[in-house]
Amino acid sequence: MKLFTKETVKGMIIGSVLTAGLGSGAAYAGTVIHQYKTPRGNTAAVEEENVHKNRIGVTVNGQAVNSDTWYHDSGKTFVQLRDVAEMLGAKVNYNSKTMSAELVLQQSQTTPINLIDYMPPQMSVKYFKGTGMEYAEYKETVLSLKNGLLETYDDNEGTRILSILDISQNEIAEVYHEDEVYENGTVNLATLDRYKHRTTLLKNPIEVGREINGQKIIKTNAEIKVPYGTIKNVIVLEEREVYDDGSVRVFRKYWAKRLGLVKSESIHTSGGSKHVITSELERIEPYKN
Repeated sequence: MKLFTKETVKGMIIGSVLTAGLGSGAAYAGTVIHQYKTPRGNTAAVEEENVHKNRIGVTVNGQAVNSDTWYHDSGKTFVQLRDVAEMLGAKVNYNSKTMSAELVLQQSQTTPINLIDYMPPQMSVKYFKGTGMEYAEYKETVLSLKNGLLETYDDNEGTRILSILDISQNEIAEVYHEDEVYENGTVNLATLDRYKHRTTLLKNPIEVGREINGQKIIKTNAEIKVPYGTIKNVIVLEEREVYDDGSVRVFRKYWAKRLGLVKSESIHTSGGSKHVITSELERIEPYKN
């Protein structure tokens, strides 16, 4: 538990993922319908609510703030402190002695998981059933882990793609990617720079709402059905793209223990039509060198 000072709280609110769509036009002063004295002896005024012509929408981490908010001509956005603080995971207390608000940020209950458990099985061939396009169906050849590095080859009968993963307890990252690779072992793992072209795929802490390289974790314990069977405790990551024509494309990746990636999907919605491309784990066989 941590008690935030005034300056810390100010920085937290400003630095949070809080977006506001500001309306155009000047701010309008409201009609005073009531005045009262505060505990400090100051005079406070209550304005008629329907005269605020610059109400705006505010979201915190993609979730809308339901209480009234507005933008003032002084360049400040006014929101109810409790609404925003609680959406950021903080608890708001009122201290009657000091007549001040205290914000207490709840400590995360997320326990880091061992991401080594989420790598694909070594020396195996994973077969994926595809729908929606020709190359959605493919097989992934997984070699053995060497010094934390794992070679995988995706073959969709159109091309063979090499991906080298750096796997540790706290992170799974792609550190090398090459198209059109038809022989194994073409990269010297001992001299490979793990950070020059590093792309994080999974990283602790694994918790809903956290973004990893542009993808947001939307579930941590999903249950899905694929041709391979029913898989539980699946981590689901999602990325959304909105285009100028109003169409939306959603990408999702599904990771499971002892299986690695078990499903990928792309959903493109335009007007009233929807096009879905999926690759789902169908079976796993031993790799024969």
